[in-house]
Amino acid sequence: MDISKEWEKLIVVVVALVTIYFAQSYIRQSQAYGSKFAIQTVVPSNELPEMEKETVVTSSNLVEKKSFWTLPERGNPPRPIPLFKSITIVEIQGELIDMSAPDAKKIRPPASNQWLLEHELNFLNASVLERDPDQDGFTTLEEWNAKTLPRDPASHPPFADKLVLLARRQKNYILEFAAQPDEARFQIIRYPSSGVKRGTFIMRKGETSPDNKFRIDKFEKKQAVNNLGINADASELTITYLADGREVKLVRRVKNPIPTYFAEFKLKMRNGGEKFHVKKGETFRLPIDPETEYKLIDIDPQKAVISFESEPGKEVTIEIKLGE
Repeated sequence: MDISKEWEKLIVVVVALVTIYFAQSYIRQSQAYGSKFAIQTVVPSNELPEMEKETVVTSSNLVEKKSFWTLPERGNPPRPIPLFKSITIVEIQGELIDMSAPDAKKIRPPASNQWLLEHELNFLNASVLERDPDQDGFTTLEEWNAKTLPRDPASHPPFADKLVLLARRQKNYILEFAAQPDEARFQIIRYPSSGVKRGTFIMRKGETSPDNKFRIDKFEKKQAVNNLGINADASELTITYLADGREVKLVRRVKNPIPTYFAEFKLKMRNGGEKFHVKKGETFRLPIDPETEYKLIDIDPQKAVISFESEPGKEVTIEIKLGE
């Protein structure tokens, strides 16, 4: 007898019996669906439960009542706190400071807290007023003092504010009324000084010197006692020094130095360039501001006075003290 074949038959019979069992089980479950999911008949009813009158009245009053939001107040003195806007509060040495309050303590004086907020400046940085956020050459403090915009390079104080007076320099133009060849002509000697060569001019009244420096306006014949007690010719020529319109009197045979004054400036800015000289009465321009024409009105050992147009038709005069 082949035992392996008998085992195969046995396995087939067992599988068949299991299959029949599960099939019958599924059939019985399906036949029970009708009783499990039977639709129940509902009888409609028009009766309503008794309402809770107090609850209904309270709800109605809440709906009809107009409600208003009252802003809470904080701070010292108290002020309303907006509902949809954040408030910037800074703590300085244990004191809470509301940055938007107009009467609050300034955290970076002299600038106001509101101005610092408005221009989005880093007020938490102790050196904020010394910085230059728009890189126009002016610090935030200088912009605050001038009421210009610290984040707009086109808005800044005048560049003249950056001029420093280093010194007043002097050059002499030396003349001598040397002789009078005849009643109508006068001999004038120009002595060498400050790059000026020696020269001799024979001129008449009303004429301008060949170097265009002066004009003879008047002659007056005079006598005076010299240091030896002898009467000597002390006649005077009155000339106009054309560089600045000064009237100068030249006495016969006396050297007369006519000073010309220059201001020695430097621009106190990054890449401001080297120091430069401007003669009194002359105009000049700054490399950083070529559109503006400045004029040196006056200069003395302690200060210079310049003028310029801050805007068309508006002349501004400022004083620059020595060393500032």
